[in-house]
Amino acid sequence: MGSGVRAPGGGRKSNNTGTQVSSLTRAVSPPDELLGEMAVDAWRRTCKILINRGTFEMEDCYLLMEYCNTVQLLYDANQEIKNDGLGDDTAAGGQKLGAAVKARSKYISELIRLSVVLKLDPNSRVRKKQPGDNTNSENEFEEF
Repeated sequence: MGSGVRAPGGGRKSNNTGTQVSSLTRAVSPPDELLGEMAVDAWRRTCKILINRGTFEMEDCYLLMEYCNTVQLLYDANQEIKNDGLGDDTAAGGQKLGAAVKARSKYISELIRLSVVLKLDPNSRVRKKQPGDNTNSENEFEEF
């Protein structure tokens, strides 16, 4: 039998457990399965970012490979759009969206999903201030 009154501070506690340390300290060589130079470049840059953040583990390599291949596919679709234009002519004389435009839209969605899983999205970059990390020792209300 509940009274309907909640205790103050009884909500969900934060999952902030401190700084995370990756077991990998050096970048992993790009795999042969990467589709092109943009994918290799994305691999090198993203590996470095994830290792510096302390969030990269060997299990992440498959997801990172898919992320980098999607970067390559998106680049290729953009190049095709740049060279061929946005639309294709129809038999009736009109225009419809080209295959590269449709593929580009799918690649962007896939890239966003993979970036969230790999914690490369803006929300994941926001770092919560740790308790006890009082680098600003002055009173924030001093000017009032």
